[in-house]
Amino acid sequence: MSIFLINSLLSVSQNTSEIGLLLGGTYYQGDINTSKLFQSPFFAGGVLYRHNFSTRYSLRGSIFIGKLISNDANSKYTYQLIRNHAFSSTIVDYTLQCEFNFLEYLPNNPDFNYSPYISTGVTFVIAGGTPRPYQIAIPLGIGFKYSLSPRLSTGIEWTYRKTFTDFIDSTIGLEDDESFYKQTGYSHNNDWYAFAGIFLTYRFSLTKEGVCPAYGNYYK
Repeated sequence: MSIFLINSLLSVSQNTSEIGLLLGGTYYQGDINTSKLFQSPFFAGGVLYRHNFSTRYSLRGSIFIGKLISNDANSKYTYQLIRNHAFSSTIVDYTLQCEFNFLEYLPNNPDFNYSPYISTGVTFVIAGGTPRPYQIAIPLGIGFKYSLSPRLSTGIEWTYRKTFTDFIDSTIGLEDDESFYKQTGYSHNNDWYAFAGIFLTYRFSLTKEGVCPAYGNYYK
């Protein structure tokens, strides 16, 4: 009985779990880049694991490596040109997030093999070369997934990370410049960064035809 239960749980886990690759780019918004989307993007890549609890809800973990760069020289504002600040930081992003599919997502059914989705969760980021490299952030994302086959899926996504620090770009408000203080940034304007890209996932081996809690009768 115990062996049968273990095998059943493993089968469900295989049917509802995916592993895959992330490829895309990262960019930064904060005191240096205050509003421009996709300014100074840099290549990023990583891996992900997704567990599908139902046709609507998934839990996903991911790790990717990218880079955040920005330079006052690219600004149109005189204040920033005078400040002449620039930074570059390699980041390692660890994210755990929930995904909600707007449509019923059934990878082996051509009528339901796609869906837009939204996601949120928690991120732990290591930002190398910054005064405080270890930070927590909140990911807020949108995406679209499409099943190429019962095992292969692809999609696009765009996810912002809201951090709780102004240290990623090292513009931290006031700076001691010999005999006086000068403003280098906005102390209450925390940094953001984003990942935009594509993913390709592989669903673990399927069981024989039957009812699967996540995908109904569509596996064969």
